[in-house]
Amino acid sequence: MQIDPDTRSYITKLLITELQNYSQNTSRLEVQIQLGKIESIKGDLRMSIVMYVKPGCPYCERARDHYKENNIPFVEYDAQNDKQRQREMLEYTGGDVTVPAIVKDGKFLQSGWGDPPRG
Repeated sequence: MQIDPDTRSYITKLLITELQNYSQNTSRLEVQIQLGKIESIKGDLRMSIVMYVKPGCPYCERARDHYKENNIPFVEYDAQNDKQRQREMLEYTGGDVTVPAIVKDGKFLQSGWGDPPRG
């Protein structure tokens, strides 16, 4: 699957900034090793589910239980207390603050959980 261009650009800029900060005090060989790790991380992000949650959210817990019970791997971020993750979530959702916000393979899937989705 392909990651959408906006997400790819955002991730690339974030990773390049981190690498530049890291490389100022690091050898060229170590930077090359880190670049390899970054490529691996980018590949993992393309083929995964990311769930933005807030502590104590019952709908987030239901979504988490669903993925665990079905052996579906996911990454979970606290969108209430981690402001960077909150900004990411809002970029995906177009400003919708409803949690859980679920992103699959780099594309926004839904906000809320259940039928109809609630959060």
